[in-house]
Amino acid sequence: MQGAGKLYYPTESPTAEELARGVTNLHYEGHFFEDLKHGKGKVYSRDGILEAEGQFKEDMMTGQGTLYYANGQASYIGDLVQGKKHGRGDYYNEEGKIIYSGEFINDERLRITPEVEQEIAKLQKQLDSLVGLPNAKKELHNLINFIKIQSLRVDHGLTSFPITYHLVFSGNPGTGKTTVARIIGQIYKHLGVLSSGHFVETDRAGLVAGYVGQTALKVQEVVNKAKGGVLFIDEAYSLINDKQDAFGKEAIDSLLKAMEDLRDDLVIIVAGYTELIEDFLQSNPGFKSRFNHFVQFDNFSTDELYDIFAMLCQTNDYQFGEAFAQHMKTQLRHMPIETIPNFSNGRYIRNLFEKLVTIQSNRLIQQATISREELMTFEEQDILQGIAEKLFDNTF
Repeated sequence: MQGAGKLYYPTESPTAEELARGVTNLHYEGHFFEDLKHGKGKVYSRDGILEAEGQFKEDMMTGQGTLYYANGQASYIGDLVQGKKHGRGDYYNEEGKIIYSGEFINDERLRITPEVEQEIAKLQKQLDSLVGLPNAKKELHNLINFIKIQSLRVDHGLTSFPITYHLVFSGNPGTGKTTVARIIGQIYKHLGVLSSGHFVETDRAGLVAGYVGQTALKVQEVVNKAKGGVLFIDEAYSLINDKQDAFGKEAIDSLLKAMEDLRDDLVIIVAGYTELIEDFLQSNPGFKSRFNHFVQFDNFSTDELYDIFAMLCQTNDYQFGEAFAQHMKTQLRHMPIETIPNFSNGRYIRNLFEKLVTIQSNRLIQQATISREELMTFEEQDILQGIAEKLFDNTF
């Protein structure tokens, strides 16, 4: 059989109704390739009730499809592999209420098993180990608890309340927005919100083209790359330079369409300075309405900046004594962080760390022999040299 056709139930054991009619009931109606069901088709029960319809490949449903209850109500709409629910899909009860929307694996919805719980706990620990960020930690813990409770509701046959998972991150640079966004993608993956949880970062240059009409194509390319994961748009306010910015408007219109088309398998996080990101969202009410979670990333305190420096040293196999530590704390506490325009927070500390490593390197290279301990150690003279060179004042 090749092309469109119909397949009837075998005649070995006909029903009384089929005997009376002299023909068995329709089993499959659709396309064939080399005698196998292949392409669009519908499958019926022996009683003539529609059971499934969608894409077939090599005799099995594979691709987008719909499964039905005996009463004609769809039970599942989404991805199938060899007749089993596998991939993204929506599950309904017999009254037509959506019970679950998310990932399915081998005919079962993604559940928070002990193994999944363990992976989520690791990511939560990774988030909690970050210095500061109380608002981000609280918001993410709230989201995790919400999703877990919705999963339990599904276990009891109750509907899960759909929410939007897009986020707005506001604050100065270097406050951990990108790091948190990466962790969120992985947590969303394990909770079934996203299929892969991978991370794609972009900005105006990655979304806006030089000619009207090309921007939509550029946005689509980035969105396709981010599908199944997190699309992180840094300095999102730059998409609207002014009211006459046709390119930026086209980019936002294209993003709005993507958020609608891929609402079940794409999370967009927009980030930027607090005042500018608020102006950006107000400039397009349709865009703002797609976001329901707003996270403020405050500047790190001077004590938190010191903790970040200590973590950088630990991660990179450096150490320092008490005298060095006291100089570092004193210098940081003298910094007027809140009055420094666009203070770079964590980036400031990373730059400071790199310059102190350079100062230490210049000192050690003068020695005839260098021990392992010396390679690892910042001496008091290193930070005194940094203070003399005004590193703390010039780095930001």
